[in-house]
Amino acid sequence: MSDKTWTTDHALMQAALDASLFAVTVLDPTGQIIYCNELAAKLLGLTRSTAESRAYDAPQFKHTDMDGGPWPDEKQPFVRVMATGEAVHGVEHKIERPDGRCIALRINGAPVKNERSEIKWLVFSFEDITERRGIEEALRQAQKMEAIGRLAGGVAHDFNNLLTAILSFASLARSEPTCLDEHLDGIVDAAERAAQLTRQLLAFGRQQIAQPISFDARDEVTATVRLIERVLGEDVALELNLCRGPCWLLMDPNQLQQVLLNLAVNARDAMPNGGRLTLSIERGDSEHVLLRVSDTGHGMDQETLQKAFEPFFTTKAPDKGTGLGLSTSHGIITQAGGSIALFSEPGRGTKVEISLPLAAAPSLFPPRARGATQTRESRGRILLVEDDPAVQRAALRSLERLGYQVRAAGSGVEALALLQAEASDLIICDLVLPGMSGLDLVERAAQEHPQLRVLFVSGYSRELNRTEPHPFLAKPYTPESLGERVASLLAER
Repeated sequence: MSDKTWTTDHALMQAALDASLFAVTVLDPTGQIIYCNELAAKLLGLTRSTAESRAYDAPQFKHTDMDGGPWPDEKQPFVRVMATGEAVHGVEHKIERPDGRCIALRINGAPVKNERSEIKWLVFSFEDITERRGIEEALRQAQKMEAIGRLAGGVAHDFNNLLTAILSFASLARSEPTCLDEHLDGIVDAAERAAQLTRQLLAFGRQQIAQPISFDARDEVTATVRLIERVLGEDVALELNLCRGPCWLLMDPNQLQQVLLNLAVNARDAMPNGGRLTLSIERGDSEHVLLRVSDTGHGMDQETLQKAFEPFFTTKAPDKGTGLGLSTSHGIITQAGGSIALFSEPGRGTKVEISLPLAAAPSLFPPRARGATQTRESRGRILLVEDDPAVQRAALRSLERLGYQVRAAGSGVEALALLQAEASDLIICDLVLPGMSGLDLVERAAQEHPQLRVLFVSGYSRELNRTEPHPFLAKPYTPESLGERVASLLAER
């Protein structure tokens, strides 16, 4: 230990910490752990002597954020206490135990100062919140799936309409070759609308890492209107009021969609006999965008209003909701740097007012990916790994037309055999493959071909975060988007 006086001069305090119901560690100002009670050692999967031989930033402690991403040193409770001289409360992150199990911790920490106000020790208590976070996440997903279940009938109707259009235009293209371009335009339009609908549903229903981008709030609201109408049903009218000028936001548009659908679900439940939902967007001041969602439902009294944002609080029947819609929406808006407020009275409906920071407009002419316009000149050898025959055939044809040498495989095993026979410059690999996942394939391929560039593609991006640092192209994609991405990657050689 770096400070022997801890065990000699503070035996009584040590005995008290040993008996604590909380996991407790004590660090010296260098970050060395000089005391670890039995509960803390057990939680970390270490012996006390092992824990007390390490510093907080020892490489054996693999710290990540709650999503498994990097955990910067400046966010460490130790660093924050040393920098400010003040206590920290409720810091949450994950740590990997020696047995490989990742646990979520909630940490509180405070300095112990001498008579000169210098930090002598730092005391930290922490608890394992892994199970609690798992339950909360499961309930949040249940809340999402509740809304998706309500969308299912309407979505099926929309997809059947789109399929009807695609099949009809395809039949017309065969029978009226003189109007081929017109019929193909109809097919492409219907397919793009189907793709957009799929993206919206997947974004709302899946677990995902927030990916902030700059977008016009009016566009996202307009794109979500169809889903909102399906949530509301036929008895609730939707009124849309959009400001004339652009309202740029910097956040994950899928999360804004989730907020709007959560509010639509609540509004619909508050209007069982029908009513009107009004959604408006306007510029607040010079720095904010205002979104207002108002309904003509039964409203809320002051007691209910004060608890509305509390997790798991609901006035609905047990089988009608999780009580997480408003709390989740509050978290999303707060994370984006905004605020959300509720206004309601019994019998007079409810108004939700959301204020979000106005973002700078994106460049009208974003830089084109290097090499994107030179696909014919940037020839390369490509291994295409796709198990769907139709998708494989279309992608193969698209890449060959751009001048690339392309070999195709339908499985990971087949792909490895092709790589063994001849090297490639780029592998385009579906994440979901029979027998061997795309991630496993790339990992094995990298052992023999460390310079091999990788482009993952999938229509199921639950494990999108695991594809890093390799780029990802979501399905459905077009020959143009595939060609641009390939050209950009090969131009980096």
